[in-house]
Amino acid sequence: MSNYSSAKRLQNDIAAREENSDRRIPSDMYYIVIVEIHDSKNLDDALAITAKKLLKTKKDHQALVAYIYRNELYLLFSSVEGREHYLKGSHQSICSEYASFVSIEFGCKTNVRIVEIESRTGILVYFQTKIFDNAKKSVLTASKNTITKKEISQFTLGELISALQQRAKVSWDSLVSGERFGTFYKYVVQDKKEKYILLTELINIQDTDKYISYFFE
Repeated sequence: MSNYSSAKRLQNDIAAREENSDRRIPSDMYYIVIVEIHDSKNLDDALAITAKKLLKTKKDHQALVAYIYRNELYLLFSSVEGREHYLKGSHQSICSEYASFVSIEFGCKTNVRIVEIESRTGILVYFQTKIFDNAKKSVLTASKNTITKKEISQFTLGELISALQQRAKVSWDSLVSGERFGTFYKYVVQDKKEKYILLTELINIQDTDKYISYFFE
């Protein structure tokens, strides 16, 4: 009897350790699944196709919007108050599912992680920061080594855009919006017609209603 009790306690301990090792998304939290694809090819079109497919067909775990910048895909999911998240909110299970799906789609290594955010305003600030950082990366790429990484970290975006024009003779406005800022995709059905609404710009946090409407309504 003693050996049985010891074995049972050990099994319970192992089960508890497995459970506690897997972070769970609280039911009242928003979260973003971030997929980074390790592939040297130009992924813009292919990643957009995959994002649209996920937005349209994944009914059991449908993202509100998708955001793409180069080889990165961000999928925003709403909080679900009063019931459990998809796959019980398991970070390990959700990351595993998306890593498998995207790896099969592209035939390459992927890295998946989850960011939890507690409010809609927090979501806007998060993406505002991401887009701003990505815009700076775009300036660096377009500069053809005429702007340094140190300058990227020290200059404002306005100063960098001026430097891009003066040194590389590249007009910031001549670049495609998606190339500058990345692109959001939102799947909607209006008048029985399916379509994707795109958003490619810096987020102005002063215009909260515009972005709340786009992301959440």
